[in-house]
Amino acid sequence: MIDHMAAKNINRERMVEVMGGKILITPAQQMLIDSWNKGKAEGKAESVMMRLDMLGETDDDLRNRIMSETRIDILEGWRSKAWGSKSIEKFVASMDEDLVMV
Repeated sequence: MIDHMAAKNINRERMVEVMGGKILITPAQQMLIDSWNKGKAEGKAESVMMRLDMLGETDDDLRNRIMSETRIDILEGWRSKAWGSKSIEKFVASMDEDLVMV
């Protein structure tokens, strides 16, 4: 319903507000969203690995940690740190700076 209204230029945020903050998503839509998010995370992880590969050889543990991360915000932080690092060691030392323990 919201997507249909958004397609007709009705303010999506206003519709969510009117509907009590709930967005109804079909299982098929959720599958598409999940698939898109997974692809986005994989792309960001690959960007991190591309930079680290330019800096030298990475061990399997580091590669697995990066490639298995699914949180986009963490991967974006790692990507920025990787492209700003002059060595794999400096990147690894900075990896956990932004992680917040919940």
